[in-house]
Amino acid sequence: MLEAGTHTEQADVGARRAGAEVVVDNVSKSYDSRIVAVREVSLRLERGEFVSLTGPSGCGKSTLLNLIGSLARPDSGTISVDGIAVQDLRKPADYRRTTVGFVFQLHHLLPMLSAGGNVEVPLIGAGLRRRERGERARELLAEVGLAERVDHLPSQLSGGERQRVAV
Repeated sequence: MLEAGTHTEQADVGARRAGAEVVVDNVSKSYDSRIVAVREVSLRLERGEFVSLTGPSGCGKSTLLNLIGSLARPDSGTISVDGIAVQDLRKPADYRRTTVGFVFQLHHLLPMLSAGGNVEVPLIGAGLRRRERGERARELLAEVGLAERVDHLPSQLSGGERQRVAV
């Protein structure tokens, strides 16, 4: 059984609470019309909450996250993230670029690009020029303690460093 646990985040004084409001209402998803991955799930997450989804393998955790992140479409029900009807998105890539983010168990870095190049790839869709992308990639890698690894290929990074590049 899929379970959700919540922990309200304490926001810094005067700071806007991070995150988004997520409303999942009676959502179901099946594959090959026989395998029910999610059945009539409803939940509401307030802005600033941290949530952990727990349950045994195959209970629908990843499917639910894929639905919220618009990587899959529900068969029924609705999903709203900060008032955006996820199942009705015309350009889900824009939504994923600006509203949600994924850190996959496997980092999914492009092996032929450096750490900096991998960070730059999503910035192409943001319309940044090459120089701006490079500068932003260096800034972001510095934020996760990888400033000196910007030119290293994924094969030259540790597993933890690869995860930080993916973040």
